[in-house]
Amino acid sequence: MLPHITAYMSSLVESLGEIGYVDGKTLFGAPYDFRYGLAAAGHPSQVGSKFLQDLKSLIEEASTSNGDKPVILLSHSLGGLFVLQLLNRNPLPWRQKYIKHFIALSAPWGGTVQEMLTFASGNSLGVPLVDPLLVRAEQRSSESKLWLMPSPKLFGHKPLAVTPNVTYSAYDIPQFLEAIGFHEGVQPYKSRILPLMEHLLTPEVPITCIIGSRVRTPESLFYGECGFDKLPEIVCDCAIWSFF
Repeated sequence: MLPHITAYMSSLVESLGEIGYVDGKTLFGAPYDFRYGLAAAGHPSQVGSKFLQDLKSLIEEASTSNGDKPVILLSHSLGGLFVLQLLNRNPLPWRQKYIKHFIALSAPWGGTVQEMLTFASGNSLGVPLVDPLLVRAEQRSSESKLWLMPSPKLFGHKPLAVTPNVTYSAYDIPQFLEAIGFHEGVQPYKSRILPLMEHLLTPEVPITCIIGSRVRTPESLFYGECGFDKLPEIVCDCAIWSFF
């Protein structure tokens, strides 16, 4: 992977250090394997559940080692979904005792159209000379990516992926997964992921959401006669991308 993909958090950590936070004393990191996600109640999620337990322990230890002060949680992207699940899976008295503030950077609360592109045609993540189709199977194997599919509650019936014969909205994700040949993803999406999307509850702690501006964000994918193996025309909120 390229440095700009793997080291993007370093500047944030350095900035926090400049204003007085000390690594291992008042500043703690909680990295996770982003290939794994969580599942709705009643479904096993060994790696994701263990991460939540470890994160809970880290929060309690950080608070105890700093005079029982409540902590500030700072998440980025998918981390925001994990933090929200952690908060909502613990009782309100625990949240009130240990959480001072939750700051979510670019959290994909309602999923992204970008993930539909990843599942259908692969995503090179900006790495030069990489054919997206070569990494598509590996990307489909990451269970967390189903969690990032567009939420019906947010996207509604808006056309998200358009082919010559069929138009797919967020309500049609199971049919979309079938159409792109990812049949094994349909049942996990319906039983494990969709319930998580449908129960997006407020954590009842102070929360600040920070998002970017003037960022090209895919809103619709237009596929031609060549099907899903050819990258689509991407309509963004501010522009149209075409791949050749």
